[in-house]
Amino acid sequence: MIAHVSIPARDPARAAQLLAALLDGDVAPFPVVRGALVVVARDGSGTAIEVLPEDVTIRRGRDDPLPVELPDGSGLPQGATFRHGALPAERHAVHVALTTQLSEPEVIALGRAAGWRTVACERGGLFGVVEIWIDERFLVEVLTPAQARRYRAIMSPAAQVSSMNASPSLTTRPAVAPAKCVPMTSVGVPASRPNTSRRVRVDCSAS
Repeated sequence: MIAHVSIPARDPARAAQLLAALLDGDVAPFPVVRGALVVVARDGSGTAIEVLPEDVTIRRGRDDPLPVELPDGSGLPQGATFRHGALPAERHAVHVALTTQLSEPEVIALGRAAGWRTVACERGGLFGVVEIWIDERFLVEVLTPAQARRYRAIMSPAAQVSSMNASPSLTTRPAVAPAKCVPMTSVGVPASRPNTSRRVRVDCSAS
């Protein structure tokens, strides 16, 4: 099981408060990194998200041991270190998917209130998520209880093996159409879209 992840944010406090609402968690300072916060879920699972300032990078430790000896006389190797001063990345290949007990309209309201692009999307007819784009560049996918059930139904070793056996060869499989997003006009619409009474499908790849 994944115990914790770290994500970058231009405003760690704003991102941490949103994540805490999604996870039903608490926010605390992350003392290892100046300006960082950590969100810890209250459900006893130990799940946590470290929210780091956007200029922080994680570096591997040196191969030589630190001048500290363990009781058995062996040296203690240097672990990872955090460094400030990096140029923030404009795009990320990494994203995070979270489950929440909130409803879809509640999740969308939180993301829109934070000022970030927030849309409900369907992933190929398999499950749905709400996309929240922190700082308009880091993707957090949020699964409501209903969507989490759909997700778990297909995200198991048995289901994956069955899917692979029923599918054509990877070398001949046709390209999969991009997932579709459905802006939730009942909660609010992006500034660039007119406020209409119907749900409008847009291409997620345009995010």
